[in-house]
Amino acid sequence: MASSLSSGPHDDYSSCGIYEMDGCMIVPVPGFIHRSLVDELKARVLSGIDKQPVRGIIMDMSAVPVLEGLLFSLFYEMVKMIELMGVRTVFVGFQPGVAVTLVDLDVDIHDIVTAFDLKDGMSLLDDLSAEIFHE
Repeated sequence: MASSLSSGPHDDYSSCGIYEMDGCMIVPVPGFIHRSLVDELKARVLSGIDKQPVRGIIMDMSAVPVLEGLLFSLFYEMVKMIELMGVRTVFVGFQPGVAVTLVDLDVDIHDIVTAFDLKDGMSLLDDLSAEIFHE
């Protein structure tokens, strides 16, 4: 079941399309992104985690046809901030053009967790949660 992460009239997370599903924050990233949009998503995600803890974040990149290395580094920084708050992030839906660009630019992706789609991302978060509890 999906629900908005809005907690009041000044915190409308749904205006960025962010929603909650099965205890996870789903962040649909719009097709054409720029630095100020990434900064806004970061602020809303971090604030959302602080106000309503979630078991994981899914960054849905399926609408993004192209992604510059600099913008990806901003997402990477956001993931590190989210991890410092104790929440795991899974990227889903990377398009071929994004994958090719990130590899061609030799972007460090060694600790980025990815899945094919939202369903696989949710399953992966379940697996990561189970892994943490069994360590």
